[in-house]
Amino acid sequence: MFNALRVVAEFNWHWERGDLDRAMSLVADSCVFTVHVSEDLVEHAGQWVGAAQIRAALATARLHYDYNVYRPVIMGTAGNTVRVRVEFSGTHRPTGEPISMTFRQVMVVENGQILRCDEYHDRAKLEAYLRLIQTYPISPSPSSITPK
Repeated sequence: MFNALRVVAEFNWHWERGDLDRAMSLVADSCVFTVHVSEDLVEHAGQWVGAAQIRAALATARLHYDYNVYRPVIMGTAGNTVRVRVEFSGTHRPTGEPISMTFRQVMVVENGQILRCDEYHDRAKLEAYLRLIQTYPISPSPSSITPK
């Protein structure tokens, strides 16, 4: 028997440490991952279906941002659904500008793997930040992004 809270906590623990492979081991092949911000704002926004697409979207997020703080806090559970508040601060790699935000995740776990993740950001705040750093919409050149 799996514990949904434990699966989500473990996923976020691996993600916080930048271990995409271990985080993805907790994602179902048929998972649906939705970042509820318009794709015109953030390249890794929108809906991603299947582990391969989700891996690519998460890898893109890591390419665009250095993570200084990624602090997930479990806000509650209901059956196999886990609600998380994430405090994040980091640096936008293409511009070197700092960013700080809080966002929410709602994850559904089945058979020990994440089957669905909905991520909710403050669109107005994110849009203002991207305008401030003059990358609205984001369209970094591959040469301007160097993985850590």
